[in-house]
Amino acid sequence: MHSTTEKLTGAPADATILQSALGQLEHRRDDALQLVADIERRRHRMLLDNASDKDLDKIERALDRALATLERITVAEAGLRHYVRMPLR
Repeated sequence: MHSTTEKLTGAPADATILQSALGQLEHRRDDALQLVADIERRRHRMLLDNASDKDLDKIERALDRALATLERITVAEAGLRHYVRMPLR
């Protein structure tokens, strides 16, 4: 995500760069959504299998991290979409 935001700083904005960055964020969002879904399925299976509290804590932390990543991507994507709609200089 840092490389995407770096493209938005410094040099004047280029529509091609902005569209490319937006495409990267969309791809990362899709990957993050898939990861969240996978972790939730694993968590559900662990609950059904009566996993230990230690293992459940690990999966909960992984889910929290994945959701935080998804939130950061969503915020960055919304900001970039707003920036793309602004007139370029």
